[in-house]
Amino acid sequence: MGDPLPLRLALPELRYPIGSEPEKTISINQHSIVAYITTVKEILGNDEFNRIRGTFLGPVIKLGERSLKLSAKIVHAVLTKSIKTVKRHESWFHFGAQPVRFSIREFHMVTGLKCSGEAREPREETERFKWDFLKGRTHTVKDVEKQLRNTREDASDERFCLAMLLLRAYYYRIAFSTRAVDKSLDKNNYDLQGFPMAFLIWILESVPLLQYAFSQVVPILSVQPSTPIFLCEKYLQIASPQLIDVLLIEIKDHLKVICILPPIPNDPEADVCMEDEANKDLDDMADLSKRGYKFKIRDWRNMPVDLYGANEQIRRASLLFGNGGMSQASSSYQEESLESKINRISEMVGDNLRIMNGPLCLIEKDRKQIKERVTKLEKLQRVTSYETPNNETDTTPFHETASRQGEANTDQAYEQLNNEAT
Repeated sequence: MGDPLPLRLALPELRYPIGSEPEKTISINQHSIVAYITTVKEILGNDEFNRIRGTFLGPVIKLGERSLKLSAKIVHAVLTKSIKTVKRHESWFHFGAQPVRFSIREFHMVTGLKCSGEAREPREETERFKWDFLKGRTHTVKDVEKQLRNTREDASDERFCLAMLLLRAYYYRIAFSTRAVDKSLDKNNYDLQGFPMAFLIWILESVPLLQYAFSQVVPILSVQPSTPIFLCEKYLQIASPQLIDVLLIEIKDHLKVICILPPIPNDPEADVCMEDEANKDLDDMADLSKRGYKFKIRDWRNMPVDLYGANEQIRRASLLFGNGGMSQASSSYQEESLESKINRISEMVGDNLRIMNGPLCLIEKDRKQIKERVTKLEKLQRVTSYETPNNETDTTPFHETASRQGEANTDQAYEQLNNEAT
């Protein structure tokens, strides 16, 4: 016999337990690379720079020219919600208790930069760059910039190649190392290296309510273009909210969080990925989220998720709302009659009402007990008021009035009320 089907799904460990993330005032030092776009444009001029604009660097150049500011508080809010995994080329986080993934695929979807391709043969020794001012040492990005400035204006192909090399050297730092930042989150300030704007845009895409609240995007096209539109091309403005503004959105009811972003239409690198460690529990967690399961805070505190209950929640939501993306509908569901669908939904609603009947009865019972207790407390307060000298109304708070009438009577009254409430 094979292994029995698992009943529970073990969730990975969190960097900080939910509710204990650092929320103190922090200062983030940003090492922006947008300045290099301006530098290259000044060196080349408009005509030569337009040639670069027409390459795969076009989307990030367009983003850089809009001079969008990085919202460090949004980035910090998500960084403090990291999930510990064995993955070396993926970073996982949670927002509103829902898991989200940031990998080389999401970086490509944001920037449009080429992240896959066939490996080339190593260059011959004679093909190496031999710039006189290097004096035999390995060149740096600053050296490339220096060589670009020294290249003749009529050597357009050489200038184009050097400019592309200069910009690619920076953009291909995959956003920034979240593992390196992870060790600095408890400090009052830390550095963000590389291209953190790609990480911020990914956050806004993964949490639509954050995008709606803190950014302005171009209108949605009614006709899908034949060439892909990458995510960074959508954003016109990004606000800089306070950390509390971000956290208030996280606790909103019916918060939608997209675990893994859907592919961009007509994107030739839609399935780009990097080989990494296998983790079945992580894959199952992502699958549950993609099918519509809403993780709860208690799931992360208790760690294992009841798979039967999770799949039942997905099934009921799928039947109720007819959302094909939440579960895989069978052919029988697709071909059933309207009457059959109505009967099936009616049965499901009946099941839900029966399930809710028990908790509602308990709530009604608690409400009656609370009402009786309040009535008795009001009666006791009126009695103590009537016993004040000269029949004057005593405006002293109830607990102080009872104290003057004698602790024995008060203790006895409260003991009786507490026994009845219990």
